[in-house]
Amino acid sequence: MTDRIEPKSVRAFDHESMPWPKTEKRKDPEVSGAVDRAGAAAVRGYALHAPASRSVALDDRVLYVGMNPASEAVEVAALRGAGADVTQIAHSEPRSIGLDGSQAEAVARILAGAPKGSRDELASIAKVWAAAERGGTAPSRLVLSGHSAGSSIYYKDDSLRFDDLRKLAAAMPRGAAHVEDLHLSGCNTGLAAMSTTEREAWVRVFPNLQTLWGYQGSCAMAPGEDLRAWEQKTRGRASVIALDGNGPVVVANRFGRLDGAAAHRPLAEVLADAKEADALFPSLCAGNIPVDGEGNADNPYLPLYKSYQAYQLARAREDVPAADRAAYHSKADALLRLRCYESVRKHFVDQNESTLRAGFAAAHLPYQDFKTLDRAGAVAAIDGVLASTTGETRDLLRAFAALDPNVLPEEWCEHE
Repeated sequence: MTDRIEPKSVRAFDHESMPWPKTEKRKDPEVSGAVDRAGAAAVRGYALHAPASRSVALDDRVLYVGMNPASEAVEVAALRGAGADVTQIAHSEPRSIGLDGSQAEAVARILAGAPKGSRDELASIAKVWAAAERGGTAPSRLVLSGHSAGSSIYYKDDSLRFDDLRKLAAAMPRGAAHVEDLHLSGCNTGLAAMSTTEREAWVRVFPNLQTLWGYQGSCAMAPGEDLRAWEQKTRGRASVIALDGNGPVVVANRFGRLDGAAAHRPLAEVLADAKEADALFPSLCAGNIPVDGEGNADNPYLPLYKSYQAYQLARAREDVPAADRAAYHSKADALLRLRCYESVRKHFVDQNESTLRAGFAAAHLPYQDFKTLDRAGAVAAIDGVLASTTGETRDLLRAFAALDPNVLPEEWCEHE
């Protein structure tokens, strides 16, 4: 593992002290390389052979991909109640996708490189798109629903990464060409609409994409009203969605037109909120302010919630310098793990207990059970033992103190 900050410096975070780049969760390098090569080849082939924009027969069917069982049934019912023809993705592997040859091999490699908890969903999406690959049609509207911090949708240990879906779309260009409207039903998915880089990543693989709907900040659990509104606004060949009100919804069309309160909030206010979060950040990371809670106005977790949302908005705004956006992204990642600290610490111990116990024993130290320690207690415990530990145990303790997203993956951040 690379060097990471010592626990004592958790109490003195600044932009420069965040040691990790934003990377994907660790994967087998051979599989990852094969997936990347397959995706690149598919993109090159698509540029040569895929249909031109609007040259495919588009309909208004909805392909629904839900990762959270608590909201899935409600959201599907809302869409169907609004009159939509909904295909709901199964959470079991289909017997056959319906592809052959090099395309089947490329899709298989993409599935192998994805987290196990999303392979069934990706395979089921591929089965729907395979009809278009064979000359048929596919739904023109796509809903991805679940918990999110901006780069995936997930529930508990099951995470569908947007990068994996885009690789699948690149490998199945005729199926992906049918997608015209994308609804990201999860918190902080507004990044996909507000960031030119993110929008372009979606449009590259969905060349007929006209509208993208996401949430900057919190998305309500099972937002039925929003889904009904989206279903109505995207019927036919709509290319612009107009929003009413000041809620968290952010939408963009393929040409970059944005609508939504977060997209138009004055930059000075966005930076002021981020500066306020910076003042709290060291105390939050040290556990001196309560963590593992939501942002109700009358509870002690509000500073954590507000700081997290301030960083998420600042990282999504393209009028913020790129270096600052990267720093805000790192800080948002850290605070997400604090918001869900109870589940993160449990997963950390479950995943690494044997290594930690062996490391403490080798150092002749009493074992510290991080499942039972609050954030302040964990930081203090690590401060007291780090110098006596070595190797993987020391690396794990450093990563846990630093809230390193490469060791504490996003899908560990469970909340209802």
